[in-house]
Amino acid sequence: MIYTNVQAIVEPEKWKELRQVYSSVDRKSLPEALLSSHLVQDQSEPKLWRILTFWRSKEDMDIYRKSVETPAWFLVFRAADAEPTLSISEVLDSK
Repeated sequence: MIYTNVQAIVEPEKWKELRQVYSSVDRKSLPEALLSSHLVQDQSEPKLWRILTFWRSKEDMDIYRKSVETPAWFLVFRAADAEPTLSISEVLDSK
């Protein structure tokens, strides 16, 4: 399993918009290989927001990324006037 962390600094006046845009993304428009996605706000640095997404495999994630011009979560942050960064990690164990 792979997870992506798309994160950006979002100004407080854009928080409501960020949440609304994230909520408006239709789950049906996302690939089946996307297992779950979570919008999270850092508690020690509240302007730091993340969208954590869990994928069945790196291959599935790569197929999605190649199938779209811009991944959905990048568009969510950009709608809130924030430029996101991406990191990718492998889940080695879980309970």
